[in-house]
Amino acid sequence: MSNGLTIAQTLMHQIGPELAEIETIIQQEIDSWAIHFFDGEMIHILYQASPSRWVMSYELHAPESSNQAEIYAAMLCTNLLYQGIAPLKVALSKPGGVLLLIGEFQLTEASLDELQMLIQQFLMYAAHISEQISLLEEGEPKDKVASDFSPPVSAHILA
Repeated sequence: MSNGLTIAQTLMHQIGPELAEIETIIQQEIDSWAIHFFDGEMIHILYQASPSRWVMSYELHAPESSNQAEIYAAMLCTNLLYQGIAPLKVALSKPGGVLLLIGEFQLTEASLDELQMLIQQFLMYAAHISEQISLLEEGEPKDKVASDFSPPVSAHILA
């Protein structure tokens, strides 16, 4: 087992008691975990050793078929807006499936504090994008919502 994976496993064992919002952490594989929060949210975390990085994913939404094309177009714009600002992408789980927010991160210090901040920031982005998708579904004008997809003020934290 690599030193990086050992550190990842240690951090994931420590993060549960440190973040009060976490209800459970389920280790799915030797290098992947599902974190369930008390508010019903869930993120998946995968540690990849080469290159050393953390991949987080969050299920955003399954768009209604009536405005799927608009939402997909907005998500492509979101990917462009975040390029070079935050290591995030919105993708489809499968054709016509759920939208996923995916982030790839490197921990510079590999510390518990850094991982906590990363998880909290990732959830902030997920909430922001989910809110914008809801606005599109409620009939908000595309051009108004598209400008709101830009990264939140604290975007520099993930960059």
